[in-house]
Amino acid sequence: MASPTPTLDDDGSLECPSQGLALCEAVAHVMRSLFHTRLDDTDPTRVLIPEHFSRELLEDCYLAVDTVYEAARGRNEYSTQWTLEEYIAAQDAPKGKTNAGNPDFSPAVSPRVNEQPTLVEVPCHVSDSEGKVLAWYLPGLISRRRQAAVEQSIVQLDGDSAKGLPLDGSRSSPWRTNAFFFREPEECQVNPGCVCFSPCWYSQAHPPPEYQPTPSQSMNDPANVSFLEDIQEYNAIMGGVLAIIHPALFETAMDSWKAIYADPLLHFQAGTGRGPPWNMVVSFHCSVLDHQPGDTTA
Repeated sequence: MASPTPTLDDDGSLECPSQGLALCEAVAHVMRSLFHTRLDDTDPTRVLIPEHFSRELLEDCYLAVDTVYEAARGRNEYSTQWTLEEYIAAQDAPKGKTNAGNPDFSPAVSPRVNEQPTLVEVPCHVSDSEGKVLAWYLPGLISRRRQAAVEQSIVQLDGDSAKGLPLDGSRSSPWRTNAFFFREPEECQVNPGCVCFSPCWYSQAHPPPEYQPTPSQSMNDPANVSFLEDIQEYNAIMGGVLAIIHPALFETAMDSWKAIYADPLLHFQAGTGRGPPWNMVVSFHCSVLDHQPGDTTA
């Protein structure tokens, strides 16, 4: 099976080799452009929108941008009294030893706590004492329409998947499949469980250099492939959010995907000639967990 010859963009980076990667980059470009119009108070209609964008996708891009912008404004900001570097240094300190210079790592608080009530439905961000963002809280980021579509895809995945999504009730089980972190089956619309998708990883007990990375076995299940196709636009929107709040990490992730696609061995092993699995963008390790219906927190 031949691997596509990688080509370069004008800036020297790899071109998008698949429809899914191209969609993710297009959505990221549109969302970043819309975000800058909010920052600069300029006309958003001047942003060029690809012809293949549906009305629903564009509306969801606008919604996500507005949510991140609201969180970035600081209306509902929380901050710590310590820096990220101080926290990391304390975690790296030898066990049993304390550094007298370490600050009190108390929870983040709102500087306006005495001026206005805490609004859990308002987007916000948490920063350290130097203004570095530690976390984003983005309720309402994903439209209810798209939430419902993703939920339906999860229901369909649960009904069609040839392999069950088992949980383990023992204390020694990893968090990913630990039943403690899931609702009781009778409270769920689908069977509680977990499934991982990876284009290339080293299977358990198959480390390098003796073995080569391969796709996870879940990618061989047609039901899983259909699920990933169904949530392609959702993943592209989440990629657009990442492109706004952490551009460097977004570019690193995209470069990793392009490198995987351009590698002849990985391209062959991942079965890219089949088409569907590589016409989409998904997380390297994407867990599908039962969740609260209507939950819009990202």
